[in-house]
Amino acid sequence: MSVLERQLKDCTAVWKFKYQMMQLLLYVRLQEVVVEDSFYPHLNGLKNIILKNGCDNKAKYTQKTDGIFWDETQNCVKEHNDMNLEEIYIDNMAQQLVVNPEQFNNSVILSTNLFMDIISELASGIVGSIGLIYSANMGDSYAMFEAAHGSAPSFKGQNKVNPTATILAGAWMAEYLGESHIREAIFSATEHVINEGKTITFDIGGNASTSQMVDAITILAKEKLRK
Repeated sequence: MSVLERQLKDCTAVWKFKYQMMQLLLYVRLQEVVVEDSFYPHLNGLKNIILKNGCDNKAKYTQKTDGIFWDETQNCVKEHNDMNLEEIYIDNMAQQLVVNPEQFNNSVILSTNLFMDIISELASGIVGSIGLIYSANMGDSYAMFEAAHGSAPSFKGQNKVNPTATILAGAWMAEYLGESHIREAIFSATEHVINEGKTITFDIGGNASTSQMVDAITILAKEKLRK
């Protein structure tokens, strides 16, 4: 499951446009998200995706904001037969992620800033630790890759936090730069180390330090790259 948050002018910002301008802005930006090839190659094969939550919103009640987002998402997707669009309201979305998260496998959840800030945190909890969640900010010509979590100042100098998010963000960056074999090696090594459970940090049930987990992943990734 991929969680996609579009930096749009939703109700977290001050509205400065009339509704017609808002519709134009949303349509242009959603075209970039939904149909342009500049984004989906970096979702690891999910180009033909299910927009399981085309408008993770309350369009029924906020027709002039979320309603526009939903309308313009439909306008973008209807031109492409390889995409299936389904609307789920934000409150039900939160429940469904807890009750049956598997239904969103191989799906992309699309929404605006306000709701996706909440849903992305919920999704990280379902995975088991915020330390596992990597992210990217995609622009037209550039991208920035980072862990989804903050700096965790309370753990400063303790060498105990989970390095997975930062490692996988770097692997995703390698793929973005055309080095997909590096991404595959790092992802495979990380998955092996976590599943083995011998060299993992406290947040996912182990007692290894940050450095120890990094070393374990690095050694295995190097071996895979040599093959």
